[in-house]
Amino acid sequence: MTPAIDLEATANRIDSFNNHQNNHHHHHLLHHKDTVDLLVEAKEAQRIKSLEIMDARAELLRSKFQDDASSIITAVDSNSGSPEKVHEDFHDPCGPFEGPEKLLELWFAEEPADVSACQWPDADARPGYFGLRTVPKAVWETMLDVVKCKVLSVIESSHVDAYLLSESSMFVFPHKLILKTCGTTTLLLGLEKLLTIATRALAGLSVSPSFAKLTTVESNGSDASRDDDMDEASTAMSDSSYVHERQLGAVVKHAFYSRKSFMFPERQKGPHRDWMLEVAVLDRFFDYGSAYTVGKMNGDHWLLWMGCEGAREAERPLVT
Repeated sequence: MTPAIDLEATANRIDSFNNHQNNHHHHHLLHHKDTVDLLVEAKEAQRIKSLEIMDARAELLRSKFQDDASSIITAVDSNSGSPEKVHEDFHDPCGPFEGPEKLLELWFAEEPADVSACQWPDADARPGYFGLRTVPKAVWETMLDVVKCKVLSVIESSHVDAYLLSESSMFVFPHKLILKTCGTTTLLLGLEKLLTIATRALAGLSVSPSFAKLTTVESNGSDASRDDDMDEASTAMSDSSYVHERQLGAVVKHAFYSRKSFMFPERQKGPHRDWMLEVAVLDRFFDYGSAYTVGKMNGDHWLLWMGCEGAREAERPLVT
């Protein structure tokens, strides 16, 4: 005979068990919430401390600058000169790391076939390749030393060489190069060295016609066009470094530079402390670049600079 079941007593026991489980779960959530709150408070305290250190360091640097701190020369020289200068630069390995990457992309030709006859002129040229891929790893490392990063490994394919760097990566095609670096690397300070290497590897490649205007003013065209060309040529003749930089940049057909806004711009070195300084450096090498900002100026935003061969001519009015 089946024993009788006390349904009321069973229901009470089930309710008691559920209440116990709910109380235990609620206690666990409260404990978890307390832990999260403590972590958030600790992180906020660290952030505030970092900002205080940054402010103190910025004030110290301002007191040491006797020249205009907004100038390109001061911004670059204050960080790329003597070892003492490098040692003075604020660097706390325990501090926050700047994750956004600085990205530079340079096109020297439209297709790999356009540079098929070009190669590195020295005996250490890499065999079996052409264009930029003939440049030895050791030569690229001289440029990356200026950028303040190291090559960790290299992977080769039939189309590209991929360099794994201590701060991001570099991709070398026969006709173009992409360099990405993060942290406090000085990517744009390596631009002159990079272009010098590319000019040697791509010797014989046609250069931008805009460079010829630095030394020869065209006789045809509108008066406004001639005035612009004369002003540019006059600037070039009075600044030999400008001529050299434009000569290096003339081999580039398309140039792109971009990055996200920094969380700690004061930690950057050289021109990377200020977007307009970065733009000024790029404008010295490449003809008629354009700078853009995408996003909120009072929040996270993206910064982009683009330069294209023939851009100046494209924007000039047609003369009839």
